[in-house]
This record gives sequence, structure tokens and C-alpha cells, in this order.
Amino acid sequence: MLKSFPIISIILLLFLTFSPPALAQNPISIAQAPQAPKIEAATDISSQELEEFATAIQQLEAIQTESREQVGQIIEDEGLTAQQFRDILEAQRDPEIENEASEEELQQFENATEQLVQIQREAQVDMREAVEATGLKVERFQAIFAAVREQPELREQVQQIIQDQE
Repeated sequence: MLKSFPIISIILLLFLTFSPPALAQNPISIAQAPQAPKIEAATDISSQELEEFATAIQQLEAIQTESREQVGQIIEDEGLTAQQFRDILEAQRDPEIENEASEEELQQFENATEQLVQIQREAQVDMREAVEATGLKVERFQAIFAAVREQPELREQVQQIIQDQE
């Protein structure tokens, strides 16, 4: 289950870095995410906390999957392909890339982007609630996450817990 650990890292980066007001100001900032502030890795992690962490990771993966499906549906509902959306996004991020999108496609992109901001807000709330429902505070989850990322043996323990929970 942790083979998607890089994806979870991206989710958590978004979850931990961006507030809804920041996203509302510039929804494209999701794709231009700066590095999150360094979270100090936890020490003295109990087996109970590892269990809670593993449960939270699984729930975050489910939220991420659902959000990804919603994103794809929104883009499609607006009349764009995923590639068109990416091309417009890249053109907006890099002024050297010529934007070949029509006015209609740009409007579809803007409409989709507004909806994606809402999806991001909802996902942030869902992720926070999922973490807290396991019994961990978000700050503790972040610290454990940093430790798991830095310590291969701890990562293996979490992977084993997830396998055992399945």
C-alpha cells in the first residue's frame, strides 16, 4: 500500500502547506507547490501511534483516489481532455510556452479550476478529519510522517502494519 508513498507525500505537502484562502487566490499554485516547511521528525513513536498513522495513511489514500476521480470528472464535464487541461496549465505557469487554447477552452479551464479549488478545500477538511479520527493530532501525524520518510526501518514497520490491516 505504501508503494504510492510519493503520491501520499504530494498529498500531504498540499494538505500541510496550502490554506484554502491561498488556493482561492491562485489555484494554479497547486502545481507550483514550493517545498513545505521542514517538519521535525518524531522520536519515541509508540506502536499505537504507528497503528494510527498506518490507518490514517490508508484513509488519506482513499480520499486522494476519490479526489483524483472528481478532478478527472470536472475536467471532462467542462469539455476538456486531461491533456488540454495540462497544456493550458503549463502555458500559464511558463510564459515562454505559447498558449494555443481557444477562448472557449480558456473559459472551460477557468471554470474547471474554480471547481478544483473547492475539491481541494473539501479534501483538506476530509484529510484533517481522517487523521484526527485515528486519534492523532495533525501535528503529531506530520512528525511521524517525517520520521517514516527519513527512517527506512520505520517505513517498513508501517508497510507491515498496512499489510496486516488489509
